[in-house]
Amino acid sequence: MAEQAQLQDEYRANMQSCVEAAGWSVTITHEGGVVEPFNGQTEMDRYAIDRDACRESLGLHTDGAALTADQYELIYGRQVQTRECLVAQGYTMATPPSKEAYVEAALTGDSNSTAAWSPYLDSAFEKLAESEYNRLQEECPEPWWPSAPS
Repeated sequence: MAEQAQLQDEYRANMQSCVEAAGWSVTITHEGGVVEPFNGQTEMDRYAIDRDACRESLGLHTDGAALTADQYELIYGRQVQTRECLVAQGYTMATPPSKEAYVEAALTGDSNSTAAWSPYLDSAFEKLAESEYNRLQEECPEPWWPSAPS
């Protein structure tokens, strides 16, 4: 969990610096989005161009290239670590799919199956208060990858 949190914090800090250097006064969130709303689609589109340029400058791919089996295995491992952390926080959760099933579903593009599995999508969190969600995100960060993880 510590490695995930560190990588996420580094990415967020680097993105924050980059978008500020591009002239944006926005706050990069824990999930990689922004706090402040945009004034219309045109502004949102301009930000997306600058955001993608920042991602490229950080060595991240924005071309939509398909992930590999190895990358999906890494993602799965991070998801399992997050689930274990949430269980340690006292939440009862469904058993995750097997790594093999997760990767196979992801590679075939079956987004309605195990490839869409994420610990925070478990029914245990359906009615979670925002304050508790935010606390859990600090304790057990949900893995996210702004592009294909390496």
